[in-house]
Amino acid sequence: MKLRMIVVLALVLNGAVLQAQTTQEPIHKSREFLRWKFEQGGKELKFNELYQVLSSNSNAVRELNVASNYHKVGSLFSLFGGFMLGYGLADAMSGRTVNSSVLIAGGAGSVLAYAFNKTYQRHAALAVDLFNMKPSTSARMTSEVLVGPGGVSLIFKFR
Repeated sequence: MKLRMIVVLALVLNGAVLQAQTTQEPIHKSREFLRWKFEQGGKELKFNELYQVLSSNSNAVRELNVASNYHKVGSLFSLFGGFMLGYGLADAMSGRTVNSSVLIAGGAGSVLAYAFNKTYQRHAALAVDLFNMKPSTSARMTSEVLVGPGGVSLIFKFR
């Protein structure tokens, strides 16, 4: 009788913990001009807030870290490309001779920045999809009931 009670208690406790982890409100994504917009509970999430919300799902965090790396590299290309284009256009507006290689380098930097930005958005959207599809995997609890000659033991493992 005690064994049945312990097994039932372990299963109920395990189910309660898993239920508590999956009751997070989903993140809604919507497409805006040249970007994704992420909202949870009617509030737009900035990148840091999105990272905190996704922190309970290790797969989503991994994908968001990849997105963050693409965003950093894309920002550098954007800075470089914008500076070079602006410098070339300022030369043209001031009446000086325009160095076409500066304009070409600026245009190439801007095109690369756009490509990295698109990849960042794709990975961030995938991270949100992973979060919405799966329950948390990083803080999941498992329970085990062992019966031996010395009695019954109940083991809870958190990972």
